Amino acid sequence: MSWSVVGRKMRCLRLPYQLWRVTPVRSVSVGIMVVVFLLCLATLALRQKGTDVFSEVVDPRLADFDGSSFRKALLETGPDRPKAGQANDASVKKEPSVNKTSKLPGCIIVGARKCGTRALIEFLALHPDVAAARKEIHFFSNDTNYAKGLKWYRSLMPRSKPGQLTMEKTPRYFVSPAAPTRIHRMNSSVRIVIALRHPVTRLVSDYTQLCYNNVARGLAPPGNFTQLVLDERTGAVNSDYTPVLVSTYDLHVARWLAVFPRRQIHFVDGDRLITQPLQESRRLEAFLGLPPRFTEDSFYFNASRGFYCMKRIVTVKGSGERFAHTEKCLGAGKGRKHQPIEQSVLKKLNDYFQHHNEILFKMIGQRFDWR
Repeated sequence: MSWSVVGRKMRCLRLPYQLWRVTPVRSVSVGIMVVVFLLCLATLALRQKGTDVFSEVVDPRLADFDGSSFRKALLETGPDRPKAGQANDASVKKEPSVNKTSKLPGCIIVGARKCGTRALIEFLALHPDVAAARKEIHFFSNDTNYAKGLKWYRSLMPRSKPGQLTMEKTPRYFVSPAAPTRIHRMNSSVRIVIALRHPVTRLVSDYTQLCYNNVARGLAPPGNFTQLVLDERTGAVNSDYTPVLVSTYDLHVARWLAVFPRRQIHFVDGDRLITQPLQESRRLEAFLGLPPRFTEDSFYFNASRGFYCMKRIVTVKGSGERFAHTEKCLGAGKGRKHQPIEQSVLKKLNDYFQHHNEILFKMIGQRFDWR
């Protein structure tokens, strides 16, 4: 017998005792006291029996039912409280909703063509704080696209989280006379990235791609390299040939520096980007104000392709552990072998570009090892 039952039985004596004290006739009061005491005991017995009966017929699936928890849930249920088994919104920590939106770019890779701009945008896209447009948009260099307005341009940007830097790359901007002013009109604080490599190497790479493109389209080859880059009558470098003009970097960089301050333009060594991608990526991180994320594990040399490929490095929250999640190499069109060029032609090209290179180095306050 539990102490609670004993306590209830002791309370059955309280009322008969009080009646015995106030009743003048002791014999009557004793009889009344006995009757009241027996009635009290009978009531307790019925209550106990009712509990026993319930325990016998209850659904066996409720054998582990916690009555105290149920009563607590009932007490906590009210007009401004959650129902039993439901959580109060205020008591649950929800993941913060991240609203992704398309924003105008804060950085644009403007070129130059065949200087590693595709590798550059792919490397930066691995950074968690960067949202990069993978396709070339040709907004600022194409009059038809530019006439569609900034709303159309923004709609082509990737959706980004708050704090992410939106980027795009279109190498055509580098040689476009209108692009610098148009970009500045959009955002005078935008950061400009220009990748450059040895002008002769870029020229040969450009010609090689033109050959592949013509073959893929079923067109005739663009012509003999020597005949295109040298004037047939004088033997001098043909400065009107478009690939030669693109490699004359000082002419184009002067146009950008006339619109943007030097501190807003970052020059990437396209040759080092191929052989030392980590160093160039870290320099770019610093220029863009991005937290350092590139490490030795971010790149690996692919012997069959002949150049470095990328690894996406994931950091596990809480533990701080880092591991390679995915691997990616640039497309099959990258790293094509260049056709051999006559040494006499290469010498003429190097001599021609040397003067323009020196002007460029003084203009930007930076030298490249283009020997």
